[in-house]
Amino acid sequence: MKRNIFFLLISIATAFAACEKNYDLTGVSSLPPQPVVEGYIENGVTPYVILTNTFSLFGNLSLATVSNIFIHDAVVTITSNKGETISLQEKNITFNGNKIYVYLPTNLSDTGKLNTTYFLNITLKDGSKISAQTSILTSPKIDSLWGVPRNSTPTDSLVRLYLKRHDNASTKDFYRYFTKTNNQQFLPGNVQGLLSVFDDEYTNGLTYEWPINRGIDRNDTSKKQFKHPFYFVKGDTVTIKLCAIDQQVYDFWLTADNAYGNVGNPFAAPSNVKSNVTGALGVWCGYATYNPPNYYKIIIPK
Repeated sequence: MKRNIFFLLISIATAFAACEKNYDLTGVSSLPPQPVVEGYIENGVTPYVILTNTFSLFGNLSLATVSNIFIHDAVVTITSNKGETISLQEKNITFNGNKIYVYLPTNLSDTGKLNTTYFLNITLKDGSKISAQTSILTSPKIDSLWGVPRNSTPTDSLVRLYLKRHDNASTKDFYRYFTKTNNQQFLPGNVQGLLSVFDDEYTNGLTYEWPINRGIDRNDTSKKQFKHPFYFVKGDTVTIKLCAIDQQVYDFWLTADNAYGNVGNPFAAPSNVKSNVTGALGVWCGYATYNPPNYYKIIIPK
């Protein structure tokens, strides 16, 4: 959860710090803060919502700065098209001596359900209203997983993973995926150009095989993880979390991933991240997954 908290904040700050192209931002530093929503609901998993304010691009970014931008004392509820209501309360966790705030259900056994639409309603202390909706669709199935060694050299430990699955011909489908290696955290996938989402434009109604690239840690500024970004290692236990998402969630992550991937590119035009939230920036994200929290798992033979 802590990684998700920092993804949007640090990505935005890094994008402007690394930019090599000059833009006239006169007056931007005086813009009032705007609320930002980062919320997730998944079948069989406890939902959570993080509320923050935007902050000046010209200030110093630190954990203390991040701690001060959280929005407190909001009234947060989730309702469904099936009559369910989930109330959330503000909780805090400590990270490097700083408190990070997150809204969690008062009853932690409240989880998302498949084939259900969820409405997020937030009332801030000043009476401002924020709303959004997302759907947990039908969980996507994987028929099989297997690994292919990079080459026949016995000492080469790198392996490419593949999946096989069938795509429903009667619907337009959108997906986001994550990978987890051994006991590490789940990392958003790397389809191409750091995109973590894809659709069925070329696979609609087909049974297809698809390579699974290792997930990328958006907070890791080192280049080590990009040395072999398409491969896992013999002996690894790899967990694949494949999520069906609705089109608005797809549009958010497509534009967010593109913005992240363009960091430091002097030829890339500034891009707007598409939000599915009314009254704020950000995303209310529904994930439909298979067999959470175990998902799909493969142990790569040594």
